[in-house]
Amino acid sequence: MIIASFIGSGSMHFADKRTLRIVWLGLLSSVWLLSACDDANHSTPTTPAAGVSTKPNILLLLADDLGHNDLGINNVDETVQTPNMDRLALAGTRFTRFYTESTCSPSRAALLMGRYAARAGFRPIARGIPPEVVTLPEALRKQGYATHHVGKWHLGSTVKEAWPLAQGFDTSFGFLNQWSLHDPSAKAPYSYPSYFDPWLKIDNHPRQRFEGHLTDLLADRTIELIEQGEATEPWFIYHAFFAPHTPIEPAARFMSEFPDTPAGKFKALLNQLDSNVGRIVESLRRTGQFDNTIVILASDNGGINQAFDNNFPYYGKKGTYWEGGVRVPLVIHWPQQFGSGSVNDTKVTIFDIYPTLMNLISADNTNEALDGISFANAKHNDVFQQRDLFWESFIWHLHVYGTLSADNVRLFHEFNGNDHLLDLSLDPTGNTELLEDRDARIEELRVKYENWRSEIRKVDTTFSRQGPNGRGMLTGDNFQRSPGLAGYTFAIGITPSSQPHPGASVQIVAQQPGLLNISMDRTRRLTVEIDGQTLRSGEIAPDRCHSIVVTAFFSRHLSAIASRRPRIPIVRLLVNGSQVDLKHSTQTMPTDHRLDTPTYIGQSAREDRFFHGKLSLPEIYNQELVGQVLGFPEAEELHSVVCPTS
Repeated sequence: MIIASFIGSGSMHFADKRTLRIVWLGLLSSVWLLSACDDANHSTPTTPAAGVSTKPNILLLLADDLGHNDLGINNVDETVQTPNMDRLALAGTRFTRFYTESTCSPSRAALLMGRYAARAGFRPIARGIPPEVVTLPEALRKQGYATHHVGKWHLGSTVKEAWPLAQGFDTSFGFLNQWSLHDPSAKAPYSYPSYFDPWLKIDNHPRQRFEGHLTDLLADRTIELIEQGEATEPWFIYHAFFAPHTPIEPAARFMSEFPDTPAGKFKALLNQLDSNVGRIVESLRRTGQFDNTIVILASDNGGINQAFDNNFPYYGKKGTYWEGGVRVPLVIHWPQQFGSGSVNDTKVTIFDIYPTLMNLISADNTNEALDGISFANAKHNDVFQQRDLFWESFIWHLHVYGTLSADNVRLFHEFNGNDHLLDLSLDPTGNTELLEDRDARIEELRVKYENWRSEIRKVDTTFSRQGPNGRGMLTGDNFQRSPGLAGYTFAIGITPSSQPHPGASVQIVAQQPGLLNISMDRTRRLTVEIDGQTLRSGEIAPDRCHSIVVTAFFSRHLSAIASRRPRIPIVRLLVNGSQVDLKHSTQTMPTDHRLDTPTYIGQSAREDRFFHGKLSLPEIYNQELVGQVLGFPEAEELHSVVCPTS
């Protein structure tokens, strides 16, 4: 009856066509579910057998750069073929206001931490998730889960402590980042990726070449894990596809079904992704685990809008804080909690998935310091509607941020200083500037952002006092406390003594051997040694507090793109809020073998040299100071923190 009324109408608008397609998909989905039930009644039971864990398995499927418009259920273009993902959506719950970060690494960090990615320095580059953070797989392992990582990691490659097995996974099969998919014998340590015959890692072993297409190989591994999973121990599989990320390289068997155009190639790769989602879900049904498995399908950020508009109707693309860059598909199939065939428009985020899963398995998660909130009962929780959301990126001295207020007003501050103010209640696509009370709303949201940023960038360290006048030792959060990769700021207040002191001619302000050394000579001039660079100050007056700030952004050869960028200034020395020296990056790979070394304050590591004066408690941020970009005196504010009475 409904279908007939649409067909008989003669012409259809966008919404009508999409509704018709959803109706057809709904009928197919019903057949799919009935087929699953029929298979269950006549072959393998879908309910757990005796002795099998009553806790549900968890299958988390993360697509890469999959935009809202890349799902057939959201797209009126019938050449976008994603029948398996569409059926999963129609049989589960679609969240239509699901927000992520705007690029790969921060979204993955937020997903596994249940926290803002910027807390670990991902803006978007960072050394990795700090070992002190209890990740989602670690929390699940405490609940008796076997934990498996398959696919793209992109959460740190320079130290093993950042790799999957050190972050809570029992097994890992995949690649640390896309730049490592190529032959490791090539001259460059990181090169352009390819889907064909990739070089992949099993656990922590050296990479080896696998014949075939990356998307198929990863699905094969997950299916193997599912087939091994019929045991008393529940399992968690985090399957991170590379598709449909560039380069757009579908297998020939899929490419043959589409035109040889940029759009055709992308749709073929999308169809291959969908086919493998179908294979994985089918393996759950075949092994009788489908009804006892929470299935989540999500994307890490919006599409890139090269072949076509991946994010329609939302404006923007990956790497931006327009709606299209951060508003992406989320599907959850777990009828026991979310029902079947429902649509949920609650404003939820990627860092909400962690607490939601802990809630669904009835685990106590009250002791974890999470930013996320469980959306298991999202429509009945006003907290989701009342909270503000924040985004931030900073790379190569380009600073960008975004906010989304509780009343659905988005502020997007671009690196060139332009502000965009958008009322999503009036235009949900985010393509219409809000002009009423513009300046006042921008200032209101900017202040909220600055307050959030001031709290979120602080590195959590432990100071152990070991002597008078501020002498001691900093430990904790080795990844962010130690300079060498991405953003870093070290600040301390020093009050040199005017009285001469016998002994060493050099006084130590701070020292982390091999990584940071701040010293003062007999003429009260500072020398800072960091990352192979040496910075110096003029004479420092005695008997009053001076703020000493070392701030940097360490740009490295972590990708084929980064290796082509020019040398840029990365390290600055500021005294009392003014820059006194600056050095440039070598862009060589960081040396990370001393990250667990304490940061000594007012003394050398050997305790044979000391600072003869007073020192404040140091501050460490996981970000370079960007006050000049933001337009407020950040260095001066930091001076008042470390020298509060000067």
